[in-house]
Amino acid sequence: MGEDTAQIAVAAWTAVPLHGLADDRPLPFPLFLCTGDDAHVLYRKAGDSVDAAHLGRLRAEGVDRLFVRGDDLPAYYARIESALQDVLLDKAVPLADRADVLHGVARQVVNELFSSPIERVGLRRAQRVITATGALLLRETKAFAAVRAALDSQPELAAHGLRTSMLAMGLARAVLSADAATVGEAGLAGLLHDVGRIGADLGDSDVGHAARGAAMLQKHGLSVTVVAAVRDHHERVDGSGKPNGLRAAAASELGLLVGLADVFDDLYTHRPAGATLFDVLRVLATTGRERFDERCAQALVQLFRR
Repeated sequence: MGEDTAQIAVAAWTAVPLHGLADDRPLPFPLFLCTGDDAHVLYRKAGDSVDAAHLGRLRAEGVDRLFVRGDDLPAYYARIESALQDVLLDKAVPLADRADVLHGVARQVVNELFSSPIERVGLRRAQRVITATGALLLRETKAFAAVRAALDSQPELAAHGLRTSMLAMGLARAVLSADAATVGEAGLAGLLHDVGRIGADLGDSDVGHAARGAAMLQKHGLSVTVVAAVRDHHERVDGSGKPNGLRAAAASELGLLVGLADVFDDLYTHRPAGATLFDVLRVLATTGRERFDERCAQALVQLFRR
């Protein structure tokens, strides 16, 4: 019995929204329907086309999602990357599902970005992801919680950058401004704050990584605001930061904000067994009371109370 007529028994399936699947390019992976008895049957095989008419017929029949096999998720994320903002803003798709799609696309883009020396193409892809994320955060009040819930706690550099980016966008919306440009710059600065560590293995002793990262991003034409934030993300409002001991007025405002997001993510990712989110927030409030901007510290707590 061929794959196109058989019910396919596969251990791992992922439901994907219909939005973003229509494309002139042939499918690089098969798509499946889930039947009433929870079996998955082939809808389109790899190499077939999917256009708006196909998806319209599915919606007319009450189908709002298709399924891909786990091994095909990277190819799915690559296919919808260019349509990510449209997918995220489609309120017909549950917010948790959109957050999962964002997480998948973002992790793929960011992992590739951090796997080798920074290149302009990778930066442009990251900027598109940040723009799409910012649009979602600005339009839906519950989006921050949904996106955070979709992010895992793996400690590698790319995942840390992605989590810091989401936190920085949430803080920027609450503290600096609700406009898309400011939120986008906060997201990029958070995502890229540690790019100076790529290719280095010096850990916390690498005080020069912020300056290296800023120089790298300046070379690639990123905005003065993003470059300054990356340069200053280890500075603190009381002058106790590194490498220059800048006080609040002398340091980048966005850099200080990203620095708080960076420290929070480090503390939360490496928290002791049994410690809760609010245990981490209490530690941060106790040990960092004088080091971080009070508005940002209060906004961080509020982000997790929504």
